[in-house]
Amino acid sequence: MRAAGSLLVVACACARPSSPAPIQNSVATTTKLVAIENVPALGIATVTGAKHDCRPSAVVRRHFAGREVIACGPLAYDASKPALANARTCIEKALADEQPFLFEAQVQGIDSEVAGGLMGVVEKDGLATYEMMFDSDPCGGSCPERGVTTISRCTRITRDVSNPAACAINVMHCFRCDGSRIVEQCRFGG
Repeated sequence: MRAAGSLLVVACACARPSSPAPIQNSVATTTKLVAIENVPALGIATVTGAKHDCRPSAVVRRHFAGREVIACGPLAYDASKPALANARTCIEKALADEQPFLFEAQVQGIDSEVAGGLMGVVEKDGLATYEMMFDSDPCGGSCPERGVTTISRCTRITRDVSNPAACAINVMHCFRCDGSRIVEQCRFGG
C-alpha cells in the first residue's frame, strides 16, 4: 500500500502544468533590440513654416539612423507611476548590461513644449551615452528660432540620487549626464 501511495504522488507532481510565462510590461522591460526608426516617437506636432524638422524624436532618429536599441519609452508628461518605474528600470538595466537603449519623455513645460531623452548606442569603443534636450520656445517668449533640440555626448550616464521626489515624477531627474559636450543642435528656424 505504501509504495502505491508514493507512486501516485510522483505521478501527480509530474502531471502538474507548468507556470505561465510572466507578463511583460508595455514599457520595454525586455532586452529585444529594434531599429531606432521603429521605436515609437514622442507626440510632438510639426512646426508650421519651420525650415527644419527639429522635433526631438526626428533629430534622434536622424542622428542615430540604422542603430538598434532597447525601447525604454516614450513617455508622455503625465505618465503613470508604473510606467515611470518601468522606464527607470529599463534604463538602469541597459546601462548595467552595457546594452544600447533609447528613452524619450515629454516634460511638463510652463510656456512651451519640453522633452528630454537618454540614449546608449554601440560605437567602436563600446556603449556611448547621450542626452537629448528639447524646448519649443527656449526664450520663453517667441524665439525667432522657434525651438531647439540639442544632443550631447556624455562621458557616462550615472544614477542621480540627489532628488528622489523629482525622480519619482520625471525619469530625467533620476540620471545625470556627466562630462557632456554638444554633438548636434537643430533649430527649427522660420
